[in-house]
Amino acid sequence: MKKHYFILVAAILFSSFGIAQNINRLIPDTIKEGPFHLSYDNMGISGYFHNFKKDGNWITRFPTGQIYVLEHYKNGKKNGIYLKISKRGYIIEQATYKNDSLNGDKIAFNFGGKLKQKKHYKNGVLNGNRIVYYQRGRKQEESHYKNGLKDGVARWYDQKGKLVAEFHYTGGLFNGEEKTFYTNDSLRSIQAYNMNVPIGEYREYFDNGKPKVLGSFKHGQKTGKWIEYDETGKVVSEKKYKSGKLKK
Repeated sequence: MKKHYFILVAAILFSSFGIAQNINRLIPDTIKEGPFHLSYDNMGISGYFHNFKKDGNWITRFPTGQIYVLEHYKNGKKNGIYLKISKRGYIIEQATYKNDSLNGDKIAFNFGGKLKQKKHYKNGVLNGNRIVYYQRGRKQEESHYKNGLKDGVARWYDQKGKLVAEFHYTGGLFNGEEKTFYTNDSLRSIQAYNMNVPIGEYREYFDNGKPKVLGSFKHGQKTGKWIEYDETGKVVSEKKYKSGKLKK
């Protein structure tokens, strides 16, 4: 079996990130079998070809020789583990591929290895839980996806871990109750939706629990009496609507 060893040195300067994005474009498709190495502004990528296709582990390295990206190929397609590592040795991103598509958890990390985002894929499409974290590690958002669209309950939190919003989705559309909250856990607002259309009663409150705005929607438009209050409970405005239009 004849082996080929290919070395290319380029003088164009890019950042490490830019190099990592462009280096793969320089990999030829003319090597049938054997090991491969390419140097690009002191960055390097190495791997193995089988029948003109990438096969096994492929590694991109920083100028120091430290691993930057590790990925596994089978028959020219990403299959298995994918890792991206910072110059300080922290994992930036990890994922699993199947036939060139994300399959399983894709996890991104903030500085120091703290979770940044975790989402689940099936055949390259978001399917399952997606969780986003603040830089210090607290949960910011948790939601569920089906076929790439939000589906089910989604919740948002402030940096102290307090629930600030809870929405319901079907196929990426608002469907069900939407609630928002103050940091003292009291209800801020509540509204129901039917496939992105606001319906029924709308209620908004001050953080002391007293009503701020009360009204109703019908077919996505304001209807009937809408009342606004001040923090003492005194009515400050009262308006009537029909089919979204203010009645005089």
